[in-house]
Amino acid sequence: MTDEYPAHRAVPVPASASAADGAIVTLRDGRRVLIRPVRGGDGAALAAAFQRLSPESQRQRFGSAPHALGLRILRQLVDEVDGVDHVAFAAFLTDDPDYLVGVGRILRYPTEPDTLDVGITVAEDYRGTGLGRILGELLAAHRPRPARIIRTQIAASNKPAMALLAIFGGSPRQSGDGDLVIEVND
Repeated sequence: MTDEYPAHRAVPVPASASAADGAIVTLRDGRRVLIRPVRGGDGAALAAAFQRLSPESQRQRFGSAPHALGLRILRQLVDEVDGVDHVAFAAFLTDDPDYLVGVGRILRYPTEPDTLDVGITVAEDYRGTGLGRILGELLAAHRPRPARIIRTQIAASNKPAMALLAIFGGSPRQSGDGDLVIEVND
């Protein structure tokens, strides 16, 4: 069973979104999506959503992105989600549960247990609806603890993604190797 949440100026994080069934959320523009944790069977939906991104969106989010997500990458993005050190939420159309329109993930670096990587991708026709913020708030609420450093790569030209990082608190700074680093204030 899903919970339903109405549109608001500031879109709330569904309290039950961590439940297996997820939550139906009404976005700022009135469209509704089902947000739930990523599951093992989501690989095909993720691959199809990646294919629908424009080359510019792929570049902004993934840097030098491949033209398609291979099996190895899909296994990492889907099968390695454990809900503890690798947390991921996906947003699907309510009338087409295989059509993914957004995904957010946060994971602990195995070699740096105090450091996390975060990534949010939203379909182009769902940008500006609050979906990225909802996914970001879910990731912030479910981030692996006690890790307090976020290190990620985002194109400097991707202003919306840079703004989303404010959800985690702290002030973003560029590291010497070009990564964006945020020290989370708990």
